[in-house]
Amino acid sequence: MDPEFVAMVARVAAGEKINVTRFCRDHDVKRDRFYHYVNRFRTEGAAGFTRRSTAPKHHPTALP
Repeated sequence: MDPEFVAMVARVAAGEKINVTRFCRDHDVKRDRFYHYVNRFRTEGAAGFTRRSTAPKHHPTALP
């Protein structure tokens, strides 16, 4: 992940006021994705930036 993006997420999570719209436009990131990482950083810290599996946890049509 881009170190500048990580630093900006940490700054916003700490309460610093920045122009998120301009930052997201300059770095080609959607604002909702930016705030998603801010919330994850607030709850999990640096571990919030790790990639997660997108595999489904439940397979309703799987055979036993």
